[in-house]
Amino acid sequence: MNEKLTLWKNDLLDLMNTSSDLIQIVDQDGIIHYANDIWNTALGYGGAEVLFTMISDYLICEDPELFPASGILSVGKHLFQADLRKRNGESLKVEGLIRPLKETRSDAEVLYMCIWKVLKHPQITEKEKPSGSIHPNIIQDDKDEAVQKVRVGNLSEQEKLAGIIEATQAGTWEWDVEKDEIRYNERWAEITGHSLSELMPITHDTWRKLVHPEDLVKSNQEIESIFYKKKEYYSLECRMKHKAGHWVWVLDKGKVVSWSEDGRPLLMFGTHIDITESKQLELEVKKSEDEYRFLVDSSYDIIYRLQLDGTFSFLSKAWENQLGYKVEDTLGTPLKPYVHPEDLLRIYDFFSQINESGEKMETRDYRLLHKNGTYHWFMTTAVAIRSSEDEIIGFTGTAKDITDVKEALIELMNQKEELESFFTVNMDFFCIADSEGNFRKLNDAWSRNFHYKTTELIGKNALEFVHPEDVDGVKEWIRSLNGIKKEASFLARLRKSDGRYRMLEWKAHISGKLIYAAARDVTDNKALESSLFLEKELFRTTLLSVEDGVIATDNTGRITIMNQAAEMMTGWQIKAVQGKPIEEIFRVFQENSNALVYTRIPEIIRKGKRIGFSEMILSSKDGKEIPIENSASAIKDHEGRTTGLVIVFRDMTAKKERQKEIEFLSFHDQLTGLYNRRYIEEALRRLGRVGDLPLSIIVMDINGLKLANDAFGHDLGDLLLKKASRIMKNRIRQDDLLARIGGDEFLLLLPRTDAAEADRIRQRIQEEANHASVGPIRISIAAGAATKTSLSQNISEVQKVADNNMYRDKLVHGRLMKNRIIKTIIESINRKFPDEKIHLKGVAEYCAGIGSAMGLNVSEVERLRLAGSLHDLGKISVPKEILLKPDQLTFEEREVVKKHAETSYQILKSVEEYMSIAEDVLYHHERVDGQGYPEGLKGNEIPLHSRIITVADAYEAMTSDRPYHMKKSKEEAIIELRRCAGSQFDPDIVEIFIEKVLS
Repeated sequence: MNEKLTLWKNDLLDLMNTSSDLIQIVDQDGIIHYANDIWNTALGYGGAEVLFTMISDYLICEDPELFPASGILSVGKHLFQADLRKRNGESLKVEGLIRPLKETRSDAEVLYMCIWKVLKHPQITEKEKPSGSIHPNIIQDDKDEAVQKVRVGNLSEQEKLAGIIEATQAGTWEWDVEKDEIRYNERWAEITGHSLSELMPITHDTWRKLVHPEDLVKSNQEIESIFYKKKEYYSLECRMKHKAGHWVWVLDKGKVVSWSEDGRPLLMFGTHIDITESKQLELEVKKSEDEYRFLVDSSYDIIYRLQLDGTFSFLSKAWENQLGYKVEDTLGTPLKPYVHPEDLLRIYDFFSQINESGEKMETRDYRLLHKNGTYHWFMTTAVAIRSSEDEIIGFTGTAKDITDVKEALIELMNQKEELESFFTVNMDFFCIADSEGNFRKLNDAWSRNFHYKTTELIGKNALEFVHPEDVDGVKEWIRSLNGIKKEASFLARLRKSDGRYRMLEWKAHISGKLIYAAARDVTDNKALESSLFLEKELFRTTLLSVEDGVIATDNTGRITIMNQAAEMMTGWQIKAVQGKPIEEIFRVFQENSNALVYTRIPEIIRKGKRIGFSEMILSSKDGKEIPIENSASAIKDHEGRTTGLVIVFRDMTAKKERQKEIEFLSFHDQLTGLYNRRYIEEALRRLGRVGDLPLSIIVMDINGLKLANDAFGHDLGDLLLKKASRIMKNRIRQDDLLARIGGDEFLLLLPRTDAAEADRIRQRIQEEANHASVGPIRISIAAGAATKTSLSQNISEVQKVADNNMYRDKLVHGRLMKNRIIKTIIESINRKFPDEKIHLKGVAEYCAGIGSAMGLNVSEVERLRLAGSLHDLGKISVPKEILLKPDQLTFEEREVVKKHAETSYQILKSVEEYMSIAEDVLYHHERVDGQGYPEGLKGNEIPLHSRIITVADAYEAMTSDRPYHMKKSKEEAIIELRRCAGSQFDPDIVEIFIEKVLS
């Protein structure tokens, strides 16, 4: 019995915790023994914080008449209003119901259930209105009668639980599984409208007859899972047949409370609680929500909600379909940027009027900006949104795209103006004549086209102007109008004032004794027909030549037109498909779906729907799948009847490929194809979880890349980067992440890799690189590693350690690599220009000689010697055919040669050992008169060492064979040096060189 009550207690407590009301169980002294979750949440208290405290601590009370001094609660049910005090000091208006859990003997402890419902707009009559709130120790009956105080002993646990069961109106059942006997309480029968006696005899079939067949299966499955001990207890929502014939919903819970020694179920208890009202409400709400969501999403019109400040708080899918903007990107933004500047004032006035009047209103003819930059015409209906305090807090409404209607109206107005102009100029002739054909009134077309004055025609008979061959026909026409016929039409030639005739097509109607007639000059009909034919052919030619595919159908969905682009994409020829159903030819489906989209096109045409799709897959005749972007519209006549369908679509293959390329490049380095810095930074934020540790980082740098670029050009540098990337990629594992994060920097992430394994990977990469080369340059990679072993380590700090280790490695191998490149450059120059080695050696010795003769110290002399030997390193970038060209150089070729001094400077500056001579080499082609290069320095602005190299370089060049000049003798060269002293050369250095070095 105790186990049964415990089960019911747990079920009922679960029920109270899921209630939307505030519920407590208190004793007669007002001490709280239980409070449900919503009580704690609504008042801001912790779960156990209120237990065994006085309920009076939470009630605001000022009327002592409501609380006798004894504090004894009377028995009965009472409904009243009160205030509950929140933890933060605020109060909450509630409606309360206090009832005893069970009628007990006078010496038993009485427990009460207090149920509080939050009131939004409490209505309290003067009779009901208390001065304060009601103390939980006081129970008032409906007539405010006597209040008695009862102090009793403790109830047994069984009596308390039984009281709870009775108070919560739960049906209970007990099943002796071994005997297959089942017992229900009276409430169980009441749930289905029966009394327990009506259901007698009670058997297991009693339940089977009442429960819904579908739910019986579920119930049996749940019980089976209990019997096989797959779960401890079950909870199931099911339907039971009410006595009145309808279904009621119950919450069925059950548990086996007794098992045999061999594990068979012996006794099972459970409860049934009527949840029909809440279940029906749940189903109605869901149905209403589904219907509303379907209605909103299906609407072709934009459904919107605006706040008072003009920002969007809701938009339907039609916003995206009609204007191209993503709904999620638009929400929270103001309406103003989307409205045409000329329409802003009207829109402001529109919503201002709604705000003032509070009435539903409509406005037309305003424009909204499409994402593609065009404006669409709209009309909108809107109404104010009111708060619970009846204040206007925003607006909601629908916006309908009337662009087609507006454009049609504009076109119609244009056509009307054209027609009026056409009538006014020379097209139609209107007249009123008597029954004999005498003109009574004419429009201006007669004078404009036939050049008669109106006075010349009024009163005269029309027959006077009719061609003689047509007179009899006109007479017959007039007679017929005076007879039985009331309407007539015919052709007749009329004479102009110049004597020529024009063919007019007449339509006339007689009313009384007057003939009302209109005539049109149809002389040029043939020419007009020819013109219309040409216009039609022009339209057809344009349609068939556009790049978008176009297919049109009649009102049965059979193809009438297909342009060349559509033929190419579908694989069908118009001759083969004309008259065939569109769905047999234009087969499109959603990506990742085999369901055809256009299978119901004939039905759509009949209903006159307008449909549009974004991206689809077109299955061509040969089975090729082509990504397309398409739309479809019903073709309607002037009366709104659907006459067919037109589908426009375009091949999206190239666009898709571009999108993929853009997506690839957004996370990859374009040159090497490796991940880029953006991707690796995202990866660093993702990695570092426990499952990734230890996480190792290797930072790598290509030694001498800038030097290689300066010396051999960026094409070779790019090849160097690509090959180094391949070496790194070949040495990593599938889960490792490799990225190029800078010009010559790479970063390798190694999840689940300790420091020792990371070091082995680093060594393998460096060893393979040391044996690889690109052209004359051997690859050298500086690398440093570090490992994150715990979650507390900052990944940025780990990366800094790897950076520092890499720079230490670079200090050793980077310098060696740069010296190796300098050596390679010199060797390459000597191979390209065989005489250059002799030239450089000669210049070096002359420079050292001049320095010694000028009294420079030994280190300066050696610096001069080194500068002289490396001053032409930049010639590595000059094409051989230019440097050895025997003819005069062009302007462009001279500019290429001039660059060699700057190239030499860039090469030397990047190597620590040669940085001191970089500027000496840079300015060795400057002239003292300022006419040199690269900067046009003059006189002492040019460094001394550069002026010395200039003299030594010039003398050595003059006294050596060159393709562009003959070798000079020592004497000829001295004469040339002195001739150019003061303009090209420093005169003092020239004299020192001649007098002290050459002699």
